[in-house]
Amino acid sequence: MTVDTVCFAVAVAVAVAVAVAVAVAVAVAVAVAVVFDFNAVPLLTLPIVQDRKWIKKASLFEV
Repeated sequence: MTVDTVCFAVAVAVAVAVAVAVAVAVAVAVAVAVVFDFNAVPLLTLPIVQDRKWIKKASLFEV
């Protein structure tokens, strides 16, 4: 193997590794967004209390 062949093989391996890392990061981001949108938002609420009486729950995020 020549130096050029080795350099090309390393460059291809790095490019594939970066592409896989980006694909995994996107998949994780989509999974987190789906879980957050469908499961977490109703749970992320705070009670509004006035004069020690519970009034309602306010969502921490606008949906």
